[in-house]
Amino acid sequence: MCRLYKTGIKEIIMSKVFFKPWIGKNYLTHGYNGKKIFLLGESHYCGDCLAPCPDYFSEKCKNKTIQVVEDFLNYKNNNGVHKPYMTTYTRFTNIFIGKKIRNNELINFWNSVVFYSYIQIAMDKPRQEPSMEDFETGDEAFVEVIQELQPDVIIVWGNRLWEKMPDSFHEINEDFLDRQGRLLYYYFNNGKEIPAMGIYHPSSSYFTYEDSPFFKVLLEKTL
Repeated sequence: MCRLYKTGIKEIIMSKVFFKPWIGKNYLTHGYNGKKIFLLGESHYCGDCLAPCPDYFSEKCKNKTIQVVEDFLNYKNNNGVHKPYMTTYTRFTNIFIGKKIRNNELINFWNSVVFYSYIQIAMDKPRQEPSMEDFETGDEAFVEVIQELQPDVIIVWGNRLWEKMPDSFHEINEDFLDRQGRLLYYYFNNGKEIPAMGIYHPSSSYFTYEDSPFFKVLLEKTL
C-alpha cells in the first residue's frame, strides 16, 4: 500500500517506506544555502513498538523520525525538554557548520534538510545491530526516498551503515578523501550523480571539528 506524505509543499508517495523521513519545510524549495542535504541515520531504538505491539502500524510509530526531530527543535525553541539523543544532533550541526551556532541557526538548518532512518523496523535495544534482512529491506526503501527527494548530497551517520550501503553506490577515483582516508561514493539517479560521504557517528568521540573542512569540500562537489 502506498503512503501519502504531505510536506506542506507537495504530496510525496513512497510505497516501501515505513518510517517517514523528516523533510524540513525549506528543503524542497531551496535547501540549506542552496543545497539539498540528506542526512541518513541507521535505525530507531524503540523497545515498546516492535510487533506485535498494537501501535506498531499506527501513524505515531510511522512518524517516529519526524517526532524525534520535532522534539529536538521544540527543545531548541524553549518549548520542550532535553533528551539524551539531542546532544548528538546538536553536535553534528555544529561540526557540520564548523562552529558552535545559536539555536535559531540550528533550527534553520534542520528546517532545510532531510533526515531519514535507513532500517525500516525499530530496534529492541540501544546499539543493536540490524540483521542483513533488515538492511536489505532498507535498501529498497532508501532508493525510493532518494528517487523522490532528489538530494544534492548524502551524509551517512556511522561506519556500520556506510559499509552496508547498496550496490547502486559507486566509488569515484578522485582526490577527495575523508578523515578516514575514504573516497566519496556516488549514487546515480536519473542522470544525476549524488555524492555520498560516510562519517563517524556524531555520538562518537571520534567525530570532531577536524571533520568540518571535509563537509565544505563535499558541498563543493555538488556545483
